[in-house]
Amino acid sequence: MYSLLSVESYNFHYMYNSTKQEKENDIIEKLDQVIATYPNTVSGARAIFYKGYIYYSVEKYDKAIEFFSYFVNKKSNSPLLGKAIYFLSYSYEVQGNEEKAIEVLDSFVAKYPKSYYNPLINYRLGYLYEGKDNAKAISYYKKIVDAKDDSFSKDAISLGITSNNVKINENMDGN
Repeated sequence: MYSLLSVESYNFHYMYNSTKQEKENDIIEKLDQVIATYPNTVSGARAIFYKGYIYYSVEKYDKAIEFFSYFVNKKSNSPLLGKAIYFLSYSYEVQGNEEKAIEVLDSFVAKYPKSYYNPLINYRLGYLYEGKDNAKAISYYKKIVDAKDDSFSKDAISLGITSNNVKINENMDGN
């Protein structure tokens, strides 16, 4: 059951907003069935994540925060944890709580310093600090450049590309 629901949840992302609104309740109901039937399994954990994601996708950020927060606190061994943190921070940001968005991202990087998601998380932190504390934004962007991986974020940052064109080249200051 979950594998079919997983495909349906994934396809939900690519639907038009009006179609998402129509499908939301149906998918949420199916996710609730998986959560109730398989509460302490990988499938149950993924269903909790996708329930948060469905709410995120239809811009019900209070509900997204509720489910992503639960997921982060109860399912911290999941490979979806970094994604949950990312969507949780975005949900906080669109509700005007950038401090909480930064807090959850910083907490993740501190707890999982070698996570696969850290370049994305650092990019997001840089973005959140742009225009408020450009020096701090630059420090997060430089973490991506200095990392020993080959990510798209690293290439973009090394070329000086940021969301608001904050200058990060060594001959330019961050303010």
